[in-house]
Amino acid sequence: MSPELESEILSRLTQLETTFSERLSRLEEEYKEIRLLLPDLYRYGKLQALLAAGRWQEADAETTRVMEEVAGGEPETHCSPEDMNSYCCNSARIIDRLWRQYSQERFGFSIQLHLYHGMGGNIDTLRAYNNEILTRLGEQIGWYREKRWLNANEFDYSSLETGSLPGYCWYSPYRPKMAHCFLMRLIGCGL
Repeated sequence: MSPELESEILSRLTQLETTFSERLSRLEEEYKEIRLLLPDLYRYGKLQALLAAGRWQEADAETTRVMEEVAGGEPETHCSPEDMNSYCCNSARIIDRLWRQYSQERFGFSIQLHLYHGMGGNIDTLRAYNNEILTRLGEQIGWYREKRWLNANEFDYSSLETGSLPGYCWYSPYRPKMAHCFLMRLIGCGL
């Protein structure tokens, strides 16, 4: 075999190896995403697809639907703050992980909790229903403006601040009590 032919064969083998390695890496990433939701694919699959497509407003609405389903609420009803006291930690973790993953760590429950802590909030301020810190957080993430909490249809989904989504507890009819209860639950869940 000539040195030129041997060199060409080695070059092609190297190219094949690189192509194969890249494809395998992509498949492994896709598998991780699928495995994350496998037990509850029927429940979280639509949310994952919306987040993967960057359709934040629709993903926010789907998050609300999923959360109310998990909490045992009826369609088109809102969970109460008391419902959040026993909200399923596994569901909160899955939803948080999906939001964080597809937003490159810009959105998610744990991001909101981190921002709350950064403003001096803690479990004691939540238990005391300290609205001052919660209001400042609401202003920072865009859910509180002109001395009032916004409804979901008033929120500007085209100008999103870090931590602004999901908006479930920020536009609940029970806010800010809902936000206090849910943030306490997130701490209890270890998020």
